[in-house]
Amino acid sequence: MMSGWRRLLAGAVGTTLMVLVVTPAASLATTVSNSHTSNTVGQVVWSDSYDPVTDIGRYGGIAGDIEAWGSIVTLWEADNRAITCADGTPGIAATWRNGDGPGTVTISKNLGTAVVAGVLTITTSTYDYCTNSYTWLSDEKDVTVRLDLGATTKASSDVWKYQDLVPGEYNFHGHARSTSREATGTALLGGQPYHYDAGLISHNTMSDHQNSH
Repeated sequence: MMSGWRRLLAGAVGTTLMVLVVTPAASLATTVSNSHTSNTVGQVVWSDSYDPVTDIGRYGGIAGDIEAWGSIVTLWEADNRAITCADGTPGIAATWRNGDGPGTVTISKNLGTAVVAGVLTITTSTYDYCTNSYTWLSDEKDVTVRLDLGATTKASSDVWKYQDLVPGEYNFHGHARSTSREATGTALLGGQPYHYDAGLISHNTMSDHQNSH
């Protein structure tokens, strides 16, 4: 599936501040760390009666990422069906189709265009939430991917702030920003048109600071 980092930035809206306070742990020597990550993404996504609250329905997409270490192309698709577990509790039977592989990703500085080309190995599998069982079904190798996207809107930015705090013991805080433009264009998987509902070109950053005692 598409990386959680990318999905979060592509799908969330607005500014949020979360503070979690828990019972302090035993005192430790002070440790300070800082991190900063960023990526630039061109992607297309689709969904079919998907409910993010229940995680029931179908969804998927294709994306090309430019990371600090290089570029990667990914495919993620899920078909999640509601079932009843043996003990009578609700569960999910999922069929997943996930792939990734090397590729070239070219995105203009103003996020106006994105060209993605790569070759994937795609694995199809099932997962039963009731029994916590995973079953491999098949692998498809050397599947070509191509996205040619052009922005259709002006750039807009979303910012998120977050904090995890244990008074006198631990403080973790940071912020994330996504600047994005909606996009449309051609999407091909295995040389065939790939249906999608929306396209997005975005640049995403995340900075964290942590100190503990």
